[in-house]
Amino acid sequence: MARRLARDYLAPQAPRIAAAMACMLVVAATTALTAWLLEPAIRTILIEKQARMLLLIPLAIVAVSAVKAGAAYAQGVLMAEVGRSLVTGIQKRLFSRLMHADLARLSGGHSGTHQANFLQNTSLIAQAVSTSLIGIFRDAPTVIGLILVMFLMDWQLAIFATLVAPPVAALTRRLSKVAGKAMGRSIGNTNELAKRIAEALSGIRIVKAYGREDEEAARASHLIEERMRHYFKAQRASLAAAPLTEALGGVGLAVVIYYGGTRVLNNSLQLSEFMTFIGTMLWAFQPMRTLSNLATVSAQGLRAAEAVFGEIDIGPKIQDAPAARALVRAHPAGAHVRFQNVSFAYRPEIPALNDATIEARPGETVALVGPSGAGKTTAFNLLLRFYEPGVGAITVDGQDVRGLTMASLRDSIALVAQEAMLFDDTVSANIAYGARTAAGAGEAAIADAARHAAAEEFILKLPNGYQTRVGEDGSQLSGGQRQRIAIARAFLKNAPILLLDEATSSLDTHSEAQIQGALSELMRGRTTFVIAHRLSTIQRADRIYVLESGRIVETGSHAELLRRGGLYASLYERQFRETGAALGKLAAAGE
Repeated sequence: MARRLARDYLAPQAPRIAAAMACMLVVAATTALTAWLLEPAIRTILIEKQARMLLLIPLAIVAVSAVKAGAAYAQGVLMAEVGRSLVTGIQKRLFSRLMHADLARLSGGHSGTHQANFLQNTSLIAQAVSTSLIGIFRDAPTVIGLILVMFLMDWQLAIFATLVAPPVAALTRRLSKVAGKAMGRSIGNTNELAKRIAEALSGIRIVKAYGREDEEAARASHLIEERMRHYFKAQRASLAAAPLTEALGGVGLAVVIYYGGTRVLNNSLQLSEFMTFIGTMLWAFQPMRTLSNLATVSAQGLRAAEAVFGEIDIGPKIQDAPAARALVRAHPAGAHVRFQNVSFAYRPEIPALNDATIEARPGETVALVGPSGAGKTTAFNLLLRFYEPGVGAITVDGQDVRGLTMASLRDSIALVAQEAMLFDDTVSANIAYGARTAAGAGEAAIADAARHAAAEEFILKLPNGYQTRVGEDGSQLSGGQRQRIAIARAFLKNAPILLLDEATSSLDTHSEAQIQGALSELMRGRTTFVIAHRLSTIQRADRIYVLESGRIVETGSHAELLRRGGLYASLYERQFRETGAALGKLAAAGE
């Protein structure tokens, strides 16, 4: 994992990292040099009473400290830039991977997990990388330089001073394992908490309607407690490293003072050398404390990297074939779409489509009807290549969609779904989302699409017209307004194939009547597939396919299917009775 981070994300920043490393080495060298200057300062000024050294040595220390400060600042800025680039690079790669992931994978996962990886785990990785680089190229050389100074002063004292190194290393390894395991559990709890928050907020109307606010708060509270319990276990391990290292260092310092003091009293060691040695040893404690945390922070970062790269490494199964080609339009109005004996199952034991043959000729309107779960939306998903059929083939103008580039295929299809998905942006930007080219997203083209969708009238009444922000999921607009913007988006795309997936089922009768006119104009000159539960909206379809349990059980026009008296006729009659009963109740209530 560390090798991958270095290869993919740090190697491109090699010049910046090299400059930061050089600054770190300067900091380490100047720290050791400052420690080295203590001995002549004590000896020449305090013992030998050389007056001229009273100026020279302080000036030298000031100069060395200035160089150290400048190098430390430059190193800090450079490492901050490395961390920023690392986080943005991983986040961009992760988001791109998610955008190109198979729909099956995204549907099987949870948005909360993706958010946790995107926001928290990438920051943990950057923190670990920054701490590791600083530890390796600043703190470790500083400690090595100070130890070298101690050995140059008195190798016997230096041996006593470094006796604590093996137990410190063993302790650090143990704490890093504890921190790594705890952080792994904390990351898992973070994912669960992100899921809980996302679900509670997206379903807030249901939560409030059923009075479940306290239950949701309790569930989130439990996850928060679990997350923080594991997080603080990792933090305790990390925080324990520095004090325990300092305590062991204190033992070494006590031994050095005892042994060195004995030698000073025996006149086998000069007082200036002894005092300088003690000062150098104390100077080494700070970088040693930092290094003691290196293993624990790195272990936490590696756990986070495993989670992030686990997502990045899952590539899409549905991709362009090696010899994929762009779709070649064969008809000026619409396209010839054919499902030939197509079978598909989301799970092996539950077929969603079974040996289905569906055809729509250029300019035709074809309707798919049937009970919920019959396979209607699955047909749309297969045509868009969100999934691949297990058996059979789907062709557009005689070209198998599996041999086409996905960009050209999806560029030829416009989708208007039951729930109009609007982004938290302006009305103009939401309509422009359907533009096939940047040139097609001009103000005139957007306004023209809005007029065709019967949306311009209400748009111009908004506070800022086309520049009005619609809120999350279009929350600032009514259902009918959102749907008309979605239709305008489809107008702007001007694709030869149109998919209407329950485009009016969530609207009231008045709103549906307003939108039907816009949809009729949108369907003109296009091959249109319509999914509708309200069978009254598809009576003019050229052909209706009736699905049940993934199979096509009836095919024909509205009139033909009614005459046959099969499933379609049964569904139509049931809706007619339900509508009549509802109207009767309204009339009775009016009396």
